[in-house]
Amino acid sequence: MKKLFLLLFLTSLFMACTNNDEIIENAVVDTAELNMYDKTYIETATLDEKLSYKRFHLKKIASWLNRNKKDVKKAITELNNYNNGNFDTYYIESVINQVLLGQEEQDKTTDNSQIDNELEFSLNAFVNIENESWYPAMRLYDIEKHLSRAPYDSTQTLYAIDDYDTENQEQIMKGYQENSSGELEPINETLNEQLAGEDDIVVLELLPCADAGGQQQFRGQCDPDGGGSQYTYRLRIENMTVKHHKEGWPGRSEINFKGYALSAPFGSGDCGTNIIGTSNCYSYAGRRIERYKRSWIDDQDERLQNYLMKTQEDYISDEVVYYLIFEEDSFPAPLETKTFLMPNGDLRNITYRSWQSPYDKQTVSMNPGNSYNLPSPNYGNFSVDKNSIKYNLKYTVY
Repeated sequence: MKKLFLLLFLTSLFMACTNNDEIIENAVVDTAELNMYDKTYIETATLDEKLSYKRFHLKKIASWLNRNKKDVKKAITELNNYNNGNFDTYYIESVINQVLLGQEEQDKTTDNSQIDNELEFSLNAFVNIENESWYPAMRLYDIEKHLSRAPYDSTQTLYAIDDYDTENQEQIMKGYQENSSGELEPINETLNEQLAGEDDIVVLELLPCADAGGQQQFRGQCDPDGGGSQYTYRLRIENMTVKHHKEGWPGRSEINFKGYALSAPFGSGDCGTNIIGTSNCYSYAGRRIERYKRSWIDDQDERLQNYLMKTQEDYISDEVVYYLIFEEDSFPAPLETKTFLMPNGDLRNITYRSWQSPYDKQTVSMNPGNSYNLPSPNYGNFSVDKNSIKYNLKYTVY
């Protein structure tokens, strides 16, 4: 790693967002390691290389958290006090900033706690990659147990990192723990509740902007609300039950929505008119409905979502709304495309990022007379009940 410092020391602190593809002449570095700092290369690399890139940077972040466990725990406690509640998910950069702030107040600075160029790159390694941005986050599997431990508790932390098993073609969580040399190394066992036991578990994953709780979350460059609500008529997902896990334990299912509205004539191609709750046509993430806890899925809990899909000024509409509900996965999950048949035979596409098939794919009519003979939420509720998901749409006047 010392060879990498020669390369990274000469780049700016924010090389991840700008000049991350600089190559310093005469620097002697291993090609595979150098690729871990080259976003341009990784974007066109093989899936195995992309997965290695993700593991490399999340493990580097986990190592920093592990070396600074005492200060990290104090920072989380302070962030929770600031927000007057116990949030279990945090952007890691927010936590690190809080750690450094606390150490500055105590006039305490150590080599372990500083954000060096390598760590700075890892924190931004997934920003502006393949036209998307993801931010490393940490989730405490048992927030109450984590915060109740004494600061000097020597219990080993088990770091669960979001990963993908290419041989079995399934999404997994890979566990890492400290070895006798103080370094994090992968454990061979599959993560499950029995294996975890009394271990202190920290889940490392990538989240889009504004997807963690609490006002301490510093990512303010995106709009989490998805638009205004000045219109009278609203189409929303009222209640939802997610029946099937699409994440390895102890991951949560990121239930996302992506949809568009079209008026006749419908035409062919990608996307349509953006509606509340969606994203730009070529932004693959869509909008989050909710991150479903494993207990909700295990218990088949019905959640009151009241998720706003669409607003319009007038009741009269000749629109068709088509959408996907899917489990969103982060880089380097593949981009998938689903095709929708319009009433006049035209085709439209929605692209999304996931290792899994979608929970549901629908085309509904907003036409009051439903002349298209499609499912319609205009009169009463439109409900879906499948093996993996159950929900209903409601069209209401406000």
